[in-house]
Amino acid sequence: MEIKKSRQLVVELQLDVYEWITICQRCALPPLFTQKFSQISHRWLPELRENAADYNQFSRSFDLFMREARSFVTFWRGQLGPVFVAFCNLMLLKIKKTEQKIAILIV
Repeated sequence: MEIKKSRQLVVELQLDVYEWITICQRCALPPLFTQKFSQISHRWLPELRENAADYNQFSRSFDLFMREARSFVTFWRGQLGPVFVAFCNLMLLKIKKTEQKIAILIV
């Protein structure tokens, strides 16, 4: 991956995570959700930024990052009422959209 393109990937990820956090805030969810997405991004974005030029490392870290975000949402989807299920489904769609967008940029 070229350096310019790899930086673009990390910027795209940061924007998507910011969107996830904004959705949590707009839906007036408990702070746990905003905090957890922030925590996940603080854990993975620096590593992704560091490994952006190395396709294999970036792909591995990106996969783990997405898996952790998806697992968090999937866990909570079954815990509360139908409105919360709808929110979790929306977040899973947003995560999938991010995965697809980054997959296109990596190739």
